[in-house]
Amino acid sequence: MNNKALARILLKESISPDGLVDSARVSAACDYVQEHVPTMRALELLREYMRMLKPVLASETATIESSGELSPEALALLEDFVRKESGRDLYFEKKINPELLGGIRITCGDNVWENSASSLLEDIASGNYPS
Repeated sequence: MNNKALARILLKESISPDGLVDSARVSAACDYVQEHVPTMRALELLREYMRMLKPVLASETATIESSGELSPEALALLEDFVRKESGRDLYFEKKINPELLGGIRITCGDNVWENSASSLLEDIASGNYPS
C-alpha cells in the first residue's frame, strides 16, 4: 500500500463518531506508524497524513478575534452564535487583534462575521457605506 492510501486510512481513523478530529485517535495513528512502518517510510507517510489533516482541522476551527480581552460570558455567546450559524460543533481559537479598532471578527471556514470600527472605516473609505 502506498503512502497516500495509508494516509487516507489514518485520516479516516482519526475522525471520531461525532465527525470531528479526535486528538486521541491522531495520537494512536502516529503510534501505529511508529510501531509498524519502517523509519525510512514513516516520515514521508506522516507528512502526507499531516497534509491531509490540515484542511480538515481548519474546517473544524472557528477563530474569534477581538480588539481586547473578552469576558467568558461574551465568548460563550459568540461561540453559541457560531455553532448556530454553522450547524455543527467546532473547535474555537481566540486571538487578540488590536488592528480591529474595537469589535470582533469571527472566521469559520469561508464565513467571516465582522463588526468592528476598522471594517466600518474601510466601508466608508471605499464608498460602500449605506447612507
